[in-house]
Amino acid sequence: DDDDDDEIGTGKDDDDDDDGEIGTGKDDDDDDDDDDEIGTGKDDDEDGEIATDEDDDDKKDAGKAGSITAVALVPAIEGAGAEDWNRSGGWYRDEFTLRYRPTGHEDQFIRAWLDLTAPAAPSFKASRQIFEELIDPKAPGLCGKCHSVDQLAETGSKNQGHKVNWTAYKPEDGLKTSVHFSHSAHFSLLDERGCLTCHKRDRDADYAGGFKDRAPATFQANFKPLPRAVCAECHTSAKAGDNCLTCHNYHLGVYQPVVAHTKGMLQDASNKP
Repeated sequence: DDDDDDEIGTGKDDDDDDDGEIGTGKDDDDDDDDDDEIGTGKDDDEDGEIATDEDDDDKKDAGKAGSITAVALVPAIEGAGAEDWNRSGGWYRDEFTLRYRPTGHEDQFIRAWLDLTAPAAPSFKASRQIFEELIDPKAPGLCGKCHSVDQLAETGSKNQGHKVNWTAYKPEDGLKTSVHFSHSAHFSLLDERGCLTCHKRDRDADYAGGFKDRAPATFQANFKPLPRAVCAECHTSAKAGDNCLTCHNYHLGVYQPVVAHTKGMLQDASNKP
């Protein structure tokens, strides 16, 4: 019987270990820490409590408390709100519409669609619609605001499509033109005018008009041709040197760099399948 009040009133013991309740008129079950056992000399739980004057139940409770404090707490992870999610870019939901916001410069998703649809834009309506929508200067990502588009030349009856100029012009590897020039070698000559130290702007040139028809050959530089007299101011025998090969190439065309081969290298190459 978990509640032994009836034992005190009737003088009968319905439990094997509660004899002290009948004699003292107190209910041991009401006291969880068994302090009355020590006072009466009767033990209804552990014999060691009477001999040592200590309460075993207190030790058990202390052990239980220590095990609870050892449990590690898992930190709560808060998700981003709808406004923060939209502002950071990428895919997001707007009512019942799934939208996309480019993230920073050179968004990989927008660029992938432009590279995919550019070659087929002149031939396929679906590709042309997507390409023209994304390359618009005011389209999301603003790619067309700075990057120009070239119409590639046709080969036979096949249209080569469009090409987005993601990078500046780079000559073919090994190409030797009449003049070779290094800007970095002349940076020490610049004054507060910067490029205009040597170059002169052509204010009458229709530079922006060269990007309207997507024809690579339609182009007007916004700098005037650099006269040879400007170079001759420094390139004299007494200053920077006036050797022709300082600025000009002797051989013109595409030439691959010469690689020196040793006898061992040639032998290894001949043994390859």
